[in-house]
Amino acid sequence: MDLSNCFAQVAVERKQEEECDEDNYLYCEDCDKMLKNGCSVHSFKVPNSRMKWGMPKRAQRTCPRGILIGWSDILIYTNGARAIIDFPKNTVFGPYEGEYIDQHNMQRFFPSLEGGYTWGIYKNGKLSHYIDGGDESKSSWLRYIRRARKEEEQNVEAFQFQGKIYFRTIKNVAKRTELLFWYDKKYAEFLGLLTKEASRKKMEELAALPLSNNVLD
Repeated sequence: MDLSNCFAQVAVERKQEEECDEDNYLYCEDCDKMLKNGCSVHSFKVPNSRMKWGMPKRAQRTCPRGILIGWSDILIYTNGARAIIDFPKNTVFGPYEGEYIDQHNMQRFFPSLEGGYTWGIYKNGKLSHYIDGGDESKSSWLRYIRRARKEEEQNVEAFQFQGKIYFRTIKNVAKRTELLFWYDKKYAEFLGLLTKEASRKKMEELAALPLSNNVLD
């Protein structure tokens, strides 16, 4: 019996288990550590209002207390999600709801991209499937949270937890403020995007290079 192969197989299986379990952990900035099922001390959960699947304007009707779908500051959108009460930092909204799209169903996937309401769900770091919130009768109010155009606008971050997409406030949000998101570090890595911190670090590294290295030959 080759013990080295056995140990290698055990190591692989353990790594797969750890990667699979990662989806059950959330980082708490106040505790400064990853916690299984998130932090129960510093996190405040605000679930969607329950509405019948497929009913007219379901997405808007799933708004919890304190959220209103109204005008958006992002001019290309008609509607946006606004706070009508104050929400503290680390308020968690969700989950994002929509129709399931198999990752291999390109005929269904590409049309869904046009609306901008499709989210990929990842398992063990690999794409598992998509959730399309394009149909208002088969989605939730989180479809109206728009992507921030610049860092100063962002007040919530999108993240994946237990196979679903949620949004979390990264600062205190005052009433009458529109919710605008960017991706958390882990989800940004799934998408191959730079986080704000990584982007800033990259710019600092480029600025520190000798002038001759910054000039094209």
